Amino acid sequence: MGFWKTLFGGEEETPEQEQQHQAERDFDVLKTDGQKASRLGRHEYAVACFTKALEIHDDLETRDYLAHEYIRMGQFDEALGEIKVLQDAEPDNAQIALLRANVKYMQEDYDGMKETLLPFANAETTYDESHLINYWVAKAFIGLGELGKAIDYLTKSISDMPDYWDAYLLRAQTYLKSGDVDLAEKDANFLLAQLGEQEETLLMQARIEVKKDKLDDALAIYNKVVDANPFSVEGLRERGMLKKMLGDEAGGEADIAEADEVNGTGAQEDIEEKTKQMYKNIDAYGIFG
Repeated sequence: MGFWKTLFGGEEETPEQEQQHQAERDFDVLKTDGQKASRLGRHEYAVACFTKALEIHDDLETRDYLAHEYIRMGQFDEALGEIKVLQDAEPDNAQIALLRANVKYMQEDYDGMKETLLPFANAETTYDESHLINYWVAKAFIGLGELGKAIDYLTKSISDMPDYWDAYLLRAQTYLKSGDVDLAEKDANFLLAQLGEQEETLLMQARIEVKKDKLDDALAIYNKVVDANPFSVEGLRERGMLKKMLGDEAGGEADIAEADEVNGTGAQEDIEEKTKQMYKNIDAYGIFG
């Protein structure tokens, strides 16, 4: 082998070089196998591949893949461990900060979200992700019950990206939760004008009508939601609660039972706990008394 390499102008690899090249090939194979496994939903195998790859070579992209696999598996602490390595390497990367904030949101750690994103939100630098940063800061303040601050950051988010409809919707929801029905309705009407009668905008409109005590109008809107999407869990549950308010106990119970069936809950769930959770899910805006 050495003779032929010399003859054709090459140099024979040393054992150390050959070992290094083999390690690089092994890394590439493991990383690629992890990506394939992820696409197939084989998340545990993907984690095993990415972890083994990182033992060979510490690669930020692979750590990012690994963090996402942990998130998909609900292993949030493990995901945060990988994200911390990414943040230490790139402390000014807004996308990594947003990823950490999303994990903190799933953990209901709203202080952690705020701590992660406020330095980016309050920085003089304008990021491409500024609308998202302000949006997620607002979600943190909503979680902390500081609705006025949440509205301020949602308004900043809209200023950063005037057609960021999610921010309008969340601001409408937050106005309604804070009791400002008029401003909630203004945002809801704007969304209806821009997007038409989509499910989320119709649900928002129905909630506003309930808050204004226009129960028949609200029922008509909920009917639209459920007619367009018979599997709308929120539409069914909220319509069920409204029917009960209007005295249609049987119709209300039927809607709520249908929502539970669609949502994959059901008879196995303790009825008292189910009722508490239902009120928590439905009455986030304080519209059902």
